[in-house]
Amino acid sequence: MSNRRRIKVAGAVLVVACGVGAYVVAGDRSEGFDSDAAQVSEASVVASKSSSGGSRVPRMVVGDGPKPSAFSRLPRATDEPLAEVPELAGDPRRIAIQRAGGVDHRVYVGNDGTGLTCVVLQESIHGRGGGGCNPASSPFLGSTTMWSSVQYNGDPQKFVIFGVAVERVRSVELEFGEGTRSSVALSEDGGFVHVITKPVIEQGDVPKAIITFGASVREIGRTELGITFGG
Repeated sequence: MSNRRRIKVAGAVLVVACGVGAYVVAGDRSEGFDSDAAQVSEASVVASKSSSGGSRVPRMVVGDGPKPSAFSRLPRATDEPLAEVPELAGDPRRIAIQRAGGVDHRVYVGNDGTGLTCVVLQESIHGRGGGGCNPASSPFLGSTTMWSSVQYNGDPQKFVIFGVAVERVRSVELEFGEGTRSSVALSEDGGFVHVITKPVIEQGDVPKAIITFGASVREIGRTELGITFGG
């Protein structure tokens, strides 16, 4: 199932999501969404909701599947999102953080209270970032990861890919052009975030696939991404 739509937001930000419905937030949420500079591109998406309260993409009925492991632990003070967003209205957990370019990139999972589980990137108290949501009954949709990415076409340019892995995943790698791979830190909650900041981001800087490994260091999952920076 493939769905594509545009969401008006403020700022030159592009969110790409595969396996999750995508939304984007740029700048202060109170500024209003009055720019066509951002585009949401979705593939194999079963549900989507815009952070501005837009309509949903019709859902697909799915069976029960694994949930992010962070939901099974008690909440902590650090789980409180930087900004209140509907996608994290219920039971939020911060699952990863990476500092790059003087900015902390925080990744959260949460429930929106309407039957969706969401993975969300936040960079400031204004909620700058983005993410996506899938049915809470099966947020991974049979994959080993639930992921999204955000692109900033500013100066410098920035690309962020982030997500959460199922509990049986022990390590994650990103695969780039010509088969080169780079390990990505995996938190105790199965969260990951990878940030690239450069004056000009080339297509070779953008990962082609997410590779996951189990306890036996055997590859157990491969997710082709199909991301084109700025496209």
